[in-house]
Amino acid sequence: MDRMLSGPTWAELVSRACLSGDRAAVVLLSGGMDSTAALHMAVECYHPRGRITALVVDYGQPHGGCEIPYAQVAADRLDVRAERICVADALRALRPAERMANAPHAAGGGAHPATVPGRNLLLLSLAAAHGSVWYPGMPLDVWIGACADDAAGFADCHPDFMAQASVALTYGCGGNVRVVAPLLRVTKRQSVEAAKARPDALEAMAQSWSCYRGGDVSCGTCTPCVLRADAFAAAGVADRPLKLAAFGGDPAREIGRH
Repeated sequence: MDRMLSGPTWAELVSRACLSGDRAAVVLLSGGMDSTAALHMAVECYHPRGRITALVVDYGQPHGGCEIPYAQVAADRLDVRAERICVADALRALRPAERMANAPHAAGGGAHPATVPGRNLLLLSLAAAHGSVWYPGMPLDVWIGACADDAAGFADCHPDFMAQASVALTYGCGGNVRVVAPLLRVTKRQSVEAAKARPDALEAMAQSWSCYRGGDVSCGTCTPCVLRADAFAAAGVADRPLKLAAFGGDPAREIGRH
């Protein structure tokens, strides 16, 4: 196997993420390949499945109308409840749509041009706060699909940030809160290779949406598109996002109906 592809197996990644005991989980589900993989891993960790909720956040991302429906599809295929919240006003001044849609591909070396300051801190806080209400009194795990490729260009995807976020959220929510980032030390290439052991997960990852820009098809030139294409090609896996129909001009309206 190509050294660039060799990494932990799917079973090893799941084993490292799971803790014994009675715990609940909130999975930040964007609709992209990484969070979709994380959701499948979480389902293997928590039983009964009613103690897993996917949180889909509309924060004003330019591809929200494309990406968010994929999150619902990923949750539905696993029979996981998906809750959607909109916090676009909270990040309006940071112009996430402009930052992300106009960001050129960056191969590393400094902050990625698509960085939205504080985004993951906000998302993790929302997940922990809601989870504390959905599962009162239970130890809570907040899952996020950040991977090693993300950590190279986004400070709020770095392992140090995730570790400190666990501490802050435990104090902030007054309970036992743990941030779980099962892909944090593996690349997209390695996660696709690992998912070959779980055909359902691999299929879901291949039918997700990663592009920073909205549209009928992925742009193929932004960083997520480039890394995604490289990952699937290197692993010899077909990448074929679903073609989802819009709902009344706003696909996101179908989310959060629970």
